Amino acid sequence: LARMVRRVHCAAATFKHWQVQNLEVIANLPFRLDLIAAADMLSEHPVHFFVFSQSRGSLMVEVKDFDMRVCVRSTGSMEVFKSKELSVATDALKALVPTLQCCAQWW
Repeated sequence: LARMVRRVHCAAATFKHWQVQNLEVIANLPFRLDLIAAADMLSEHPVHFFVFSQSRGSLMVEVKDFDMRVCVRSTGSMEVFKSKELSVATDALKALVPTLQCCAQWW
């Protein structure tokens, strides 16, 4: 947005008080996932994870330790939405990986 304002409106424009509001982080696992097994495994840890939506190709999981929502797809893609910090988003993804490895499909 800042580049567009500088290019289109005023090349001398500056931005002093800005902050990140919505950061999206995407990670790809090197394997596909069995989402039914993943939902069952994640539900066994209600203190840490909450599966609040499950469809044919994806799960929406809340990682309670980091208060982050992660979309996990059967292709092995994971996506964090609306994070303000990169470190919190990556930590939420790292918290999911050990549980998801048990549900890997290698074929």
